[in-house]
Amino acid sequence: MKVAYVHVLPLEYYPPARNLLGFLSSPGRCRVRAWSSPNHKGLLPETLPGVAIERPPFPRADEAVLRRVWKYLGWHVRTAWAMARWRPDVVVSIEPHSALAVWIYYRILGGKARLLIHHHEYYAPEDYQGPGMRLVKLCHRLEQGLLFSRAAWISQTNAERLKLFLGDNPGVNAGRCWVMPNYPPADWYRSRNRAWGAGDTVPTAFVYVGSLSLRDTYVREFVAWLLAQPPGSCRLDIYGYNVDGETCRFLTDVAGRSSRVGFHPEGIAYDRVPEILNACHVGLLLYRACTTNFVFNATNKLFEYLACGLDVIYPREMRGVRPYARSQMQPRVLEWDFHDGDSMRYRRNGRRQLPTADSFPACEDVYLDLVRRFGAVSG
Repeated sequence: MKVAYVHVLPLEYYPPARNLLGFLSSPGRCRVRAWSSPNHKGLLPETLPGVAIERPPFPRADEAVLRRVWKYLGWHVRTAWAMARWRPDVVVSIEPHSALAVWIYYRILGGKARLLIHHHEYYAPEDYQGPGMRLVKLCHRLEQGLLFSRAAWISQTNAERLKLFLGDNPGVNAGRCWVMPNYPPADWYRSRNRAWGAGDTVPTAFVYVGSLSLRDTYVREFVAWLLAQPPGSCRLDIYGYNVDGETCRFLTDVAGRSSRVGFHPEGIAYDRVPEILNACHVGLLLYRACTTNFVFNATNKLFEYLACGLDVIYPREMRGVRPYARSQMQPRVLEWDFHDGDSMRYRRNGRRQLPTADSFPACEDVYLDLVRRFGAVSG
């Protein structure tokens, strides 16, 4: 089965995209071609065995407006034409940003492939009114006008986001809508956490992996809490390539003044994330949840931390994490109110006496259900 995967935003920013592509292209499953765009964060371009990744020219934010529009339209036209020539059996469209190419493929070029649509994020109606969203808003209208009714599968990453999506789009057939969570691969669950096996005398190792800003996260508040703890009791390592200038200067300054904080602005390759996490006790989710999308964000980092045996701390504003909260099973998922110092407490002692929670499924379990449902594999 030939699968065309249309993901206009850079693949390197989306670990779940990498996981799905790797699953689809594994031996005996599908022939996969993916269309994406270059990343501008200095990350090595993603390569995956068995996946032909094409990156037609795509505009940079600092280019002139007319040139940006021309290159943007060019990306979608080239991708649609390439798909039509290849004649896939299935098209997987990711995010509204990709919808124009998919719309051209079906409406203008007469494409016949089965259509699946997945959204990494939830976009509320007001989000499409924001700066820089004019073309995305156009793409979303194309989704609503043709693609949603044609799709055999539409998915969001959790049940609350799917409920919001259906409320925004009452004409969509709910029977074709599914939840596709951001679980990590199965081999992450087989790794051994070294930090929790090292005894009680080593400092508590906190870790944060992902995008970061002073405006949108509680990183300043957590660093202040960390530095107020007894000397030698804990440390923090931050791995984030997508960090704005102000936040980068703040973290560089803190790391220069205190050995308790390590800042790694180059980020970390996805393949190395389990190795890093297994040397830590606690994974941090720090989003302030300034949009509906982040309020109901059960982020892939939550499941990645848990798969590697870390406790997780998250802000109370992240209601999408709350269904997974637990303090009486390990690894724990603990809610903090970053506006209340009394809420910001963490005790390592006592965890070993708690029963171990059942593991979440691996991403392969979710993807196998998807491809079985639409005939990509037998059995």
